[in-house]
Amino acid sequence: TIPMTKKTFSIMILAYNSQDFLKKCLDSVLNQTFQDFEVICVNDCSTDNSLNILKEYAQKDNRITIVNNKSNLGQGASRNIAIKNANGKYLVLLDSDDWVRKDWLEKIHNCFKKYDIKSVIYKYYDVVDDTCQEFDYELKAEGFEKSLQSQLLTINYSNIDKYETRCCNKAYDLEAIKSKNIQYQENVAFENTLFYYHFYINYPQTFILDEYLYYYKRDNANSILNSYNINSAKMTKDRFRVLEKTYKLIESNNYDENFKTSIIERLKYIGTGLKATPQARFLYKKYKAILKIKD
Repeated sequence: TIPMTKKTFSIMILAYNSQDFLKKCLDSVLNQTFQDFEVICVNDCSTDNSLNILKEYAQKDNRITIVNNKSNLGQGASRNIAIKNANGKYLVLLDSDDWVRKDWLEKIHNCFKKYDIKSVIYKYYDVVDDTCQEFDYELKAEGFEKSLQSQLLTINYSNIDKYETRCCNKAYDLEAIKSKNIQYQENVAFENTLFYYHFYINYPQTFILDEYLYYYKRDNANSILNSYNINSAKMTKDRFRVLEKTYKLIESNNYDENFKTSIIERLKYIGTGLKATPQARFLYKKYKAILKIKD
């Protein structure tokens, strides 16, 4: 057999009941100015017409591969499956209800060519009721520039919490991910957090690209986060499990102690919620153990 030529980009698209948005998403990918890519579409047991739409596009373009989950696995597990199936040099992620600017890949590729980096972070539009709003990085610390200009940046314990863990506005070196076995957390709502910490603790040098390249549809009722009540017991438990696992990752790999402090500061925010939520109270003991809280 002739070995497949490695594509520059692997584009990961997760599809779950997104028939109303999927064609716009796929068209925005296929119309890119930079065309050297493969598309890994993971269908997470959609019950609408999503799979047929994927098949229709895959028949027309052999760069599109469909992976069908045998059961509904959720975002974390589906992303890990896509990574296993990806063979490109760089990985980008696109939710099936979102879309991208025509020069998305071209702009990202230029950054990777120019700088010795393992990731690129770019800006995105929040789309609500078909209205686009510019969304800058979520910068929580006082005195930090609200609007970052394009620049090289080193992610460390002092600024890692100032950026969103969201994966849709980042591009990654795929070999860097695979060599450190960096994975998304499964069966939780905040599956990006563990991946984000694991990646940037190992590969802190990144490039901030001051370009709005991605359209993030926030008002899709079928999206994972919109299916949760933001204050529900499920969300509280998931928040804790994500931070607990991230803390253990840092501890077991002897990463900089300062990263542990960063996680502990985030844990403190949810301690009250764990204690006040009957369905989550069983996790409060674990919480106290990490923070070394005595009764």
